[in-house]
Amino acid sequence: IGQDLPFESVSLSIADAGLIAGLKLAGPVWLTAYGGATLLRRYELLDEGNNELLGLDHSPGPIFRLGLALRPE
Repeated sequence: IGQDLPFESVSLSIADAGLIAGLKLAGPVWLTAYGGATLLRRYELLDEGNNELLGLDHSPGPIFRLGLALRPE
């Protein structure tokens, strides 16, 4: 795309909704889980004047994330 369409920057817009839960494993270590759905996901290629050259919309879909977090006690 970059060679065919000279763009300066990319704009990304995302909106999602969901629920997060945490489980304390040991000391300051937590396991966190997130589940939800993407409501909006849009990418835009912009020129130097922030004019849209190309916009791409993606359909909504599910989101699942797992992670470890350190939380000071």
